Amino acid sequence: RDLNVRTILEGSVQKSENRLRITAQLIDAEDGYHLWSQQYDREMEDVFAIQDEITWAIADALKVELMAGERTAVSKRHTEDLEAYHLYLRGRYHWNRSTTEDYWKAIDHYRAAIEEDPTYALAYVGMADAYASLGDAGHSAISPREAFSAAGTAVRKALELDESLAEAHASLGHLKMHEFAWPEAERSFQRAIKLNPNYATGHRFQAFFLAGQGRSEEAAASMRRALELDPVSLGIVTDVGVLCYFARDWDGAIAQYKKVLEVDPGFVRAYVTLGSAYTQKGMHAEAIESLKKAMDLSGDRLKVAPLGRAYGLAGMREEALDAIEDLKEIAKARYVTPYAFTLIYACLGERDKAFSYLKRACDEGVSDLIYLKVDPFLDNLRGDPRFSELLSSVGFGPS
Repeated sequence: RDLNVRTILEGSVQKSENRLRITAQLIDAEDGYHLWSQQYDREMEDVFAIQDEITWAIADALKVELMAGERTAVSKRHTEDLEAYHLYLRGRYHWNRSTTEDYWKAIDHYRAAIEEDPTYALAYVGMADAYASLGDAGHSAISPREAFSAAGTAVRKALELDESLAEAHASLGHLKMHEFAWPEAERSFQRAIKLNPNYATGHRFQAFFLAGQGRSEEAAASMRRALELDPVSLGIVTDVGVLCYFARDWDGAIAQYKKVLEVDPGFVRAYVTLGSAYTQKGMHAEAIESLKKAMDLSGDRLKVAPLGRAYGLAGMREEALDAIEDLKEIAKARYVTPYAFTLIYACLGERDKAFSYLKRACDEGVSDLIYLKVDPFLDNLRGDPRFSELLSSVGFGPS
């Protein structure tokens, strides 16, 4: 009643070796009456046919009349290869885990899916998203140019295979956003959502684009839609908090991150974002504890960067400088974004060094610059003429 739900679809899937048993039922939310129910016993090879059969049965039970285009979209199969499909789903699972290690695992699964079915456009989309994440804010496991070049190759292949694929247009918008091609990014997101208004990741990507532009109300609406479409995605639940954080709503952000950790106490990204929100609120002990937890869980030495920021704003200068030295040591073996140094120096009040690294970040096309207008850690650099110049260099107006 609270959600204005009229009908509920519930079901279960049981698997034994190569056999599937699927039970599904459609329930009237007003009186609990079963509008429709069915049990399906099939071989695994029939899974796509089962999906179609259940879809049409539900549409018929709901007395839904589908237009020709809608019928085509519902029936569309992106691959006929069951193993490729399974590999794609495993790739998406790892991508949603949002750790550097999981992004690499996702790429391995997508690559295997493409080997199974070279025409599987969705697998190329997954590959694009995983590479973009490896070069994205907070990870930078490889250089941005390497990451987004690989992502671009994959998304162009996906569009070559299926120009009508909403997921591919959303990933293209995500890529254009990281190239600071703002009008092209917005057009791609609009195209993706027109093609498939129910693709949660498309709304999620668009929300971050809008947030980076300073269009906070539109961003919040887009992220809310993503959450409505995929309420169990820990990444999206976390991202609702990130938008609160960009809006300087520290309490809202903290509450959201805690919701994530109630569901999954091992979700590393939530500890990082929670630590950043605690830092901004001046809860330094809690921030440091949360960020150390992220390091312990992930085993990723690069997580020393947000810890260094927390030390800087807590007045723990020596510890912050030690974090900078750790990052310089890590940079001998792997890519470390100059933005990581920028933020620690900004928190220490060393503006000249902060701007030096921020200029390098611009030169390298670092993806964190998407949020140049809204990142709270840069607040003490705003107003400096050098900051306005850097905003202009990535296509933003004065801030």
